[in-house]
Amino acid sequence: NMLYVRYCRKPFCDQSEFLIPVSSNNTLSTSSSTTEQIMLALTPQAIPFQDRYTKFTHYLSTLAGSASNNNEQQSDLQMLLQQHNSTSHTIRRAHLVEDAIEQLYPLKQELRGNVKISLVNQLGVPERGIDGGGLFREFLHDLMVEMFLHGNYFQLLEHSQQLWWNTELATAVANDAEMLQHYEFMGMMLAKAVHCGMLINTQFCDALLNTALLHQNNTLADLRNMDEDFYRNLQSLRDLDGVKLQALGLAFVSMDGTVPLLPNGQNTLVNTENVVLYIHLMAHWKLNVQCRAQAKAFQQGFTQVIPIDNSNNILRLFSPQELQKLIGGDDTVSGIDVAGLKQHMVYAGGYHPSQQIMKWFWEVLEEMTPQQQRQFLRFMTSCSRQPLLGFGHLEPKPCIQQIRVRDDEINVNENAENDSASNNVKLPTSSTCMNLLKLPCYGSKELLRKKLLYAIESGVGFELS
Repeated sequence: NMLYVRYCRKPFCDQSEFLIPVSSNNTLSTSSSTTEQIMLALTPQAIPFQDRYTKFTHYLSTLAGSASNNNEQQSDLQMLLQQHNSTSHTIRRAHLVEDAIEQLYPLKQELRGNVKISLVNQLGVPERGIDGGGLFREFLHDLMVEMFLHGNYFQLLEHSQQLWWNTELATAVANDAEMLQHYEFMGMMLAKAVHCGMLINTQFCDALLNTALLHQNNTLADLRNMDEDFYRNLQSLRDLDGVKLQALGLAFVSMDGTVPLLPNGQNTLVNTENVVLYIHLMAHWKLNVQCRAQAKAFQQGFTQVIPIDNSNNILRLFSPQELQKLIGGDDTVSGIDVAGLKQHMVYAGGYHPSQQIMKWFWEVLEEMTPQQQRQFLRFMTSCSRQPLLGFGHLEPKPCIQQIRVRDDEINVNENAENDSASNNVKLPTSSTCMNLLKLPCYGSKELLRKKLLYAIESGVGFELS
C-alpha cells in the first residue's frame, strides 16, 4: 500500500502492475466473495478501477433504495399521492446560492432521493422547464461553478490550477456558524453530484481530498504536490548550520503564530537537532490542522448524502487521483469522445445515420473546439462532462429527434450566415432529462452549424423553445 501511495504522487510504472486477477474474467460481481471483499478493504488498487467504480455505483443505488424502502408500509395510492405532491423548490438565478442554501440545506439525507426544482430567470419570470431530472442537473452545475469557482471558499493553487481551502478564512471559519453551514452545504451538494453520477468541472488537490473525504492525514510528501515553493523553503532549512538557524529565530509555532506545533512550542527554538521534526510538524499543521474546521464541516455535509465515517468509508476504494476522476471526469479527454457518442446515439422522428443531415451533424460536431463540444453536451444532457465510463453508460440513451421544417426553410441559401432568411429558421432545442436533441431538418451543413452553435452558446436556460 505504501508503494501505491508513492506511485499516486509520482507514477513510476504502469498502473496495471498493481492488479491481481480476481476471477477468470477479472471482474467483480455485485456480491463479492470473501477474498474479493478482503482485497477491496486492504488493497483496492489490486482491483481494476472500472470494477471498483461498478461496486461503488451499486452501493449508491442501495442508498437510494433504502430511502424508498422506508415507505414499504404505504399503499400504492399513498405513494402516488406523495410523489404528486412532492415539493418543487423555486430557485432564482439571480440569487442562486442564497436560495439553494435556504431551501435545500434542511433536506439533509433526503437529498439521496429525487429533488425537484423550478427556476426563475434574471428578470424574475418563471422558466418553463419542467424538472424531470435535467433541470436539477442544470441547477447543480451552475451552483457548483458559483460556489467552488466564483465564491470565496477556496483558493486556486497557481501551479496546479486545483482548489485548496481558503487559508485566509481558516481562523474565522471555526467561530462562524454561517460559514461552517456553507462549507457543510457544499459537501452535501458535491455528494449529491457524485450520487447521481454527475461530473463537475472542478479540480481539487489531493491533499484536500485526503483530509475532507478519505479520512487520511497528509504528510510532507503531499506538501510538495500542494505547494512546491513552501515545500522547498521548508526543506532548505536542513542545509542551514546552527548559526544561520539561530539567526532566523524560528520557534515551534504555526506560521500565523497562534498554534504551538508541540507542547511549549512557542519557547522551543529550531536548531540543527530538531529542524527535521520542525519541518514535518509545520507540514502537518499546514495540510491537516490549519483548515481543519473547513474540512470537518465539508465532510459532515458529504456524509449526509454518502456515509463516509472513518470505520466504513466507501471512498477508500479509490486513490485521491481516482476520486478526482470520479468527481470531475477524465481530464485527459479533450472535449468529448465524438466517436463514442456516435456509436451509442439513437435516432428518432425519421432520422437515420445514413442521411446527409446526420453526416453533416457529426462533421460539425467533430469540427467544434473542445469547449464547444462540452457546451453541446451540456445543452443536450445538462452536464458538460461525458460519463466516466463512456457514453455507453449514459442513461437514458442519447437520442436525436427530427423536427420538421417548412420547404422554404429547408431551401434557405447555403451562405446562411449572410442570409437574413436564415434568422427565421427554427433553432435546435433539447429535453435534458431525456438526453434528447431536437434537431430541425436543415438544408445545408452551414445552416446546421450556425443554428447549433447559436443554440449551445446562447445560455438562455430552459426558455429557448
